[in-house]
Amino acid sequence: MSREPDLFDWRLARLWAIATTAGVFVGGFLGVYAGFWAAAAVRSGLQGESSDNVALVAVVVGFAVAAAITGWMQQCVLQRRLAWPGLWVLLTTLGVVLAAVFSHLIGTFYSTLGSIGGLTGLGVGVAQWFLLKRQSKYAIAWIPVNAIAGGLGLSLLNGAAPLGPVAYALITAGAIAWLLSPRNSTPD
Repeated sequence: MSREPDLFDWRLARLWAIATTAGVFVGGFLGVYAGFWAAAAVRSGLQGESSDNVALVAVVVGFAVAAAITGWMQQCVLQRRLAWPGLWVLLTTLGVVLAAVFSHLIGTFYSTLGSIGGLTGLGVGVAQWFLLKRQSKYAIAWIPVNAIAGGLGLSLLNGAAPLGPVAYALITAGAIAWLLSPRNSTPD
């Protein structure tokens, strides 16, 4: 009698939640400093540069650092589960940077944290989907899950700062543990 494969990988969910929460906190902290450094470098190097452009550079650099650190911590958890785990960091960073630039271009960058988080989550979800689609037959679900988790996570930064990264980590942990469970994996 063969046993049905598990629908949810609890161990993966725990590891993902820890890695993502730590990555967002550490990456966010270092990203803020990198963003300030980048803004100072742009401001001192380009006299007369508009404050809007300096702010965009600061935010993009800060988000890129935060995304790279978070992506690296997540990639450590996914190391044996992805065909190309090294691309996870690059795609995560690229998704965040493109979402930040797009958000700035369409004018939502300085609106609510929820809309910024939603767009950022959407960008990350689409970028990471390129790797996940090879591993899970339901990988397309990763895109809206990330958009919702990103929007909620950044919305919670308004009044309950520590809850934002934790909410993002828990929502995405549940999704990744379901997507990469043996029952939902794609045949090799």
